[in-house]
Amino acid sequence: MSEDGWNLSNHGFDKMPKVIEWALQYCLNRGFIIIEDRNSEHFIQFRKYILRDGEIGLELGFPEAPWSAAYFPELRDALANSGTSFREARETSGKVTAFIHVDCGQDIDQAVGLTRLCFFEIFGLGTDTRFKSTPSNYSSLYDNVDDPDYVNPKTSKWWSTWRAPAAPE
Repeated sequence: MSEDGWNLSNHGFDKMPKVIEWALQYCLNRGFIIIEDRNSEHFIQFRKYILRDGEIGLELGFPEAPWSAAYFPELRDALANSGTSFREARETSGKVTAFIHVDCGQDIDQAVGLTRLCFFEIFGLGTDTRFKSTPSNYSSLYDNVDDPDYVNPKTSKWWSTWRAPAAPE
């Protein structure tokens, strides 16, 4: 749990800017954070990218899967109607048939706005929804990751500090 009493595994929407900022700071290149409603299968994910020229950002990935097929065209229409730039990528294997991608760069407000759009307008969930945010591929020492080639250290320091103070539970 963080100093101000929030954690990644159970938080309200009011903490979403901190969740997004956490992912932008600590996820490695191609690391991601899945944000899900604790009481349903509804989720979205943001993937971090670090380009060789030093550009860093987050990209929303919204799947077209059996659970989300009804929401996919609704999100596509909402993005198009709002003038939000996005791309759609078709998949050829598995249960996911496509993804909508929105590049937020380092714009935390845009990422939070997209999260609000998905959960409250597209999914129709209530504003009292509790979220579970699960990161993958992030700095084990909670280093600010800005190098595309960053590798988690495998040292005794890593083993003794795996629960660094910067990490909300």
